[in-house]
Amino acid sequence: MNRRLSTIDGSADGSMSHGADYARHGPRLALRVARTLRPSRVLVLSEQDSDLPELLAEHGIEARADRLSEPRPADAEPWDLVICLDALSSVPSSGAEDLLDLLCATADRVLVLARTGLDAAATQASSPTNPAWAAAFAERQYFRRTDLDLDLPAAWVALFERDSPSLRDLAFRYESALQPLQDELASKQATVLPHSPSADVDTITQQGLDELRHQILTSRDFAMGAEAEIARLRSERDELRALVSEIYGSTRWRVGDQVLNPLSRIKNGVQRFR
Repeated sequence: MNRRLSTIDGSADGSMSHGADYARHGPRLALRVARTLRPSRVLVLSEQDSDLPELLAEHGIEARADRLSEPRPADAEPWDLVICLDALSSVPSSGAEDLLDLLCATADRVLVLARTGLDAAATQASSPTNPAWAAAFAERQYFRRTDLDLDLPAAWVALFERDSPSLRDLAFRYESALQPLQDELASKQATVLPHSPSADVDTITQQGLDELRHQILTSRDFAMGAEAEIARLRSERDELRALVSEIYGSTRWRVGDQVLNPLSRIKNGVQRFR
């Protein structure tokens, strides 16, 4: 078995994949596999050391971990389940067909997990895309179980199972999986764009422009009113200044000042003699 695996990936340093990314999620993965899939024998494929076989053994499951670059003698007894921890993302396009043939000859069920993050995207640059893997599995009569939610922390979790569904069953299966996603998308669109069903994006944009134009006109009217009030106050100030200047310059003001000044001096002198 693994002699064929070793011909797919010649690197032995494990640099192409990081199955250890799932180390902290190992107990959860083992529990979900044991409770949901209930396998008896599990083969774990990863490019790095994995403690998943030990964790599966705690649930009474016989398990073994293999690397693509390490050959082992083939087993006479088939496995119930093969778990690929990034094994698919580490395989170049040239070796994809051989790997799929081997997986399908090893077990009737293959669980594939693709890790998250930018590092995963860089690793998978030369590997087939997830839809391409799914299509290649389908060519070998392995179809994805869309009715299972393993609730595992990975960008792509897919369980491929050997089956012979009719075209009607396939259409129903994938439409059933697609419908909730479409409903969720429609709900989010209704939240982001709160408008009547008959309104479109152009109408919403026009309404926003009309409201903005109204705010600008209101602000302009307020500014014009403030300018008029300032001009009125300045005019009243200038009138008061002219009136004061006229009073100070009048004959009556000057005569009154001359009369008051001598009287003030006499009054101050009398107070000093007291």
